[in-house]
Amino acid sequence: MRPRRSRVGVVVAALPARGWALLAGGWALTVWIAIATRVQWGPDTPFYLAWTYRLLGYDDAEAVRRSVEFLAHEQGVTCADSSLPWCRAENYPMFFTGDFAATVGPRVGLPLLSAPWVALFGPKAVVGLSIAAYTVAILCVVLLAARMFGTRLALLGGCLMMAAWLVSNWGVHANTEAVSLMFTTATLLPLPLRRTAGKWDLVLFVLLLEASLFTRQFAVTLVAGTVLAWLWCTVRDRRPVNAWAPFAALAVACAGITVYVQGRMTAGYASDFSAIATYQRNTGTSGLAEGLLAIPTTAWHIMVGDWRQVRTDVVLTAVLVIGLVSIVWRHRAELSALALGAFVGTLGLNLITNSDSIFRYHAPVFPIYLLTALALLADLVDGRRPARSTDAAPNPVPVPPRPGARARPRLAGVPVPAWAALLGGYALLVTISGQTNFERAGTGSGPARYGNNLPHLPGGLAPIIAYGLAIAVVVALAGRRWGTWGLLAGVAMLAPTVLTTIGRDLVSPAEPVAALAVACGLWFLPLHARPSTAPWLAAWGFGAATLWAAVLDPYAAVLLGGVLLAYLLRAARAGWRNEWLPPLVTGVAASVVAMVAGGLLANVYPAERPPLRLTITELGIDLVVVLLALWVATGGYPVWRLDPAGALGVGMVLLGGGLLVVQWFIGDFTGIRPVAAALPVLGLAATAIAVHTWPPGRRHPGLAGGQVAAPLGVAQPTTA
Repeated sequence: MRPRRSRVGVVVAALPARGWALLAGGWALTVWIAIATRVQWGPDTPFYLAWTYRLLGYDDAEAVRRSVEFLAHEQGVTCADSSLPWCRAENYPMFFTGDFAATVGPRVGLPLLSAPWVALFGPKAVVGLSIAAYTVAILCVVLLAARMFGTRLALLGGCLMMAAWLVSNWGVHANTEAVSLMFTTATLLPLPLRRTAGKWDLVLFVLLLEASLFTRQFAVTLVAGTVLAWLWCTVRDRRPVNAWAPFAALAVACAGITVYVQGRMTAGYASDFSAIATYQRNTGTSGLAEGLLAIPTTAWHIMVGDWRQVRTDVVLTAVLVIGLVSIVWRHRAELSALALGAFVGTLGLNLITNSDSIFRYHAPVFPIYLLTALALLADLVDGRRPARSTDAAPNPVPVPPRPGARARPRLAGVPVPAWAALLGGYALLVTISGQTNFERAGTGSGPARYGNNLPHLPGGLAPIIAYGLAIAVVVALAGRRWGTWGLLAGVAMLAPTVLTTIGRDLVSPAEPVAALAVACGLWFLPLHARPSTAPWLAAWGFGAATLWAAVLDPYAAVLLGGVLLAYLLRAARAGWRNEWLPPLVTGVAASVVAMVAGGLLANVYPAERPPLRLTITELGIDLVVVLLALWVATGGYPVWRLDPAGALGVGMVLLGGGLLVVQWFIGDFTGIRPVAAALPVLGLAATAIAVHTWPPGRRHPGLAGGQVAAPLGVAQPTTA
């Protein structure tokens, strides 16, 4: 038996060092962008801040005065031109009496956690608390995904927690969402998901659930999910006493006790508060029958309103779509029941407000939706049948093929069904993002707002087809090198920065075509172990592709930074005359010709409008590209000597980053928005780094998929 590993060691082993470096860099950028582009204060903030001051010993009048004076001119809650009722002095009693107080008063979690920091650093410390809670939630998702699915999907899960900007929007907000997100995610750790739970897990579950319930009453949705998971297992296994039974019983008991205690807490200042009465007032109904009949219409109204906001976040949209498919396809799995219960419970409580929430109410349970989507990806990658999958077995194994079963047909090393899924997902995301206008920012909800902005057909269809072909070309190249994992290169190219601009008037439609040219040019590079028999012929092909790409999009020339680095590394081993010299020469020549031609064309056909300059909002949309570049930069150093694809990506990132820095200082910063031409290289390099970091057939020695994670305080078991 292997000696027990410390809990710190378990956390560190969840990802390799370069994985933690990527998450650290991505976290810093995410928090910076979120603070710079969105407001951190909302209409509910003054109530929580007033209750915090009350806990610090101030009387009611002084607590309200301090809160209102601090927030009177903060962005998002400005009282000078606002009709918010709490801005007027005659309404100050509502802070501690009535329905608002009945909602905020029982949520003692945020004021209790905020009080010491507000006392030391002032009211802005509430935002720091939210950022810390958001960070802990990301770590919990990484640990849980590493335990259940392995380090690859754990890293993907951590990145998706940051790349979904509607989630990070609430992660830096001075409200209960971030703290509730932390407690909800931590409460998932002791659940019997790919592990055997012990008695201390039940104790930890109760403590975390109570903390979550006293932070935000919407945490009862986790209770609904836990109970539904128990019913799910009861029907599936025909055994009421199963691993989920004690958690479901304790969850119901905690919810009942908490509701009773919170009712007693509010009895002194809001004795007439009623959730049913609030629902009837917001929906304009009266009586039980009329209220029940209004539920379908109200629910549809809420879901449509939320969808208008969700569709502006391409990453979140992809996660939710995959999660929905996972719930249906993995219908026997406990995670499916947990996600379904959390969604229905959140929607049920949202009915009381009768308004969409900009994903606010669903943000604390987003990790459940994310894990559900990752579970489907894990099944497909590991060869399990999703329709027969469960999350109870600590050590799931691939299902062996049936005797006489035919092998799945492959195209360029990638299974044909995977091709269909990739291209279908591309079409779906392009269609959804086509209804989204990313040209202007919404101050409260992130770097985008919805609007009808479908591409003009048939002309607008050309760049969509061109970029789809670029994805196919890169996947075919990566599939020949790494088999099924070549699909990752295509997935990396589905970045929001491209999907939200393809076929629109916002950018030149030439950029997706330039991406196709770069993808074709990659086939002429000596990326394979066996050099080409006609290096100069292949070099002329690469030069033609570079000329094609650079004429359409001058930013495509940053590809030469990768070619130069690959040439220098090869020269250190094989001399200056090696197989990378011909494409470097023809590529530089083609770029010079393209720049000269671009200058002549600019004089003949002057641009109708100046190029869009980078704003912090555009950088928020490009966060997926930033994470890809960080992954290539942090993981490419040890890989560039093993695989020229890694050197290609690192060199391009270094040259492109250097140009951005120069443009920043000279005041002509057009930004990273025209990034379509760089994504084929980023996708290929990111795949090379992933494959060399976790070679196929080998698990990382951390909490890899299939390894049992023992209960707290119990030695880690060995694996075969």
